[in-house]
Amino acid sequence: MMAFNSWYIIPYLLNIINVFLSATACVLIFYYAFKKHVLYRAWYWLFYARLLSDFTGHSYAWQLIQIDITQGTLWGLLGVASLILPLFPSYLAQWRMTFNHHLGK
Repeated sequence: MMAFNSWYIIPYLLNIINVFLSATACVLIFYYAFKKHVLYRAWYWLFYARLLSDFTGHSYAWQLIQIDITQGTLWGLLGVASLILPLFPSYLAQWRMTFNHHLGK
């Protein structure tokens, strides 16, 4: 696709950033699960960066959701749920370790 239009590189770069942030969040959740305390401030910024990245880094999924919405509201809601539900547990864990980290001590 980049051969036709050079602007197509932007969704690919956003997707790469999204993958990198998600992998970093997985490592930090692993550290949190085993009570290894690392920089709490990094988790704070990672939470918001990852949230922004999930809204911009899934361009193909968002296009599928737009197509589903044109088929019907229920299909659009199912598309949104299929994007959000797998991410919800990791965001819940990251929310807890970011904003309630003093509870684990």
